[in-house]
Amino acid sequence: DVADMRIEAQGKAEFFDMGVPDILDYEKMKDKLQVRICDKEWNTDRLADKVVTEHGDFAAYYAVNLEENGEGISSIPVTVSLMNEWGVSVEQIQAYAMMADKNRGVQLVD
Repeated sequence: DVADMRIEAQGKAEFFDMGVPDILDYEKMKDKLQVRICDKEWNTDRLADKVVTEHGDFAAYYAVNLEENGEGISSIPVTVSLMNEWGVSVEQIQAYAMMADKNRGVQLVD
């Protein structure tokens, strides 16, 4: 039990080391959610531990958009373990991500 607690704490500590202490607070992160679409057959490894919804031949996965500037976007993918830590459902993540993207404006990139 102690080893399991240590492993769980170590996983959370990685977010703090990256300078994202609020990542475990869903209320602070939900407005930063973002939808990303990819071909599900070509990206099975990328999608393995992520929160995913399928849309025909494509898969939508979700990320927390931490910072956006002229050089690019800094983000953290929403994993199943992060979703469980937040205590929310896939449907809630999808709904907030869609709303946040709508408020930000959709962008298509290669």
